[in-house]
Amino acid sequence: MVFRGEVLAEQGHSGERHPARPEPVEHRGEAPRDPGGGDAVMPGGLDSVSMLPALLGRRAGQRQHDFLYWEFYEQGGRQAVRFGSWKAIRQPIFTGPIEIYDLASDAGEQHDRAASRPDLVKRAASLMARAHVPDPRWRPSGS
Repeated sequence: MVFRGEVLAEQGHSGERHPARPEPVEHRGEAPRDPGGGDAVMPGGLDSVSMLPALLGRRAGQRQHDFLYWEFYEQGGRQAVRFGSWKAIRQPIFTGPIEIYDLASDAGEQHDRAASRPDLVKRAASLMARAHVPDPRWRPSGS
């Protein structure tokens, strides 16, 4: 979700300018803009899902991702993917073994289910491969 804060008129004698609370631009009827690039409209084809329906209490209208993926490059790197109640973690990034946790019954991630659920390991590996976007600016430590 893209937020844009407005600047209020100068207040008091100090000449300070105070930002207003951020508001989702789509709530204001505007096209989402690139948060890092001035007035550029965000490109199409992104896999983003707006959180606005949930924030407005319209849970029935809230779209969901099929899965959520994230990765870190620090300390050798890690990949993780969340699908349904399952979370998979791979460390080191790209080459390490995949651990599988059922967050519905193991929120503390204490019981790795990879050995008993090779089907989920395979699915997680596939999702990680599908979601990863190589970038020459980001490389795992030591590579």
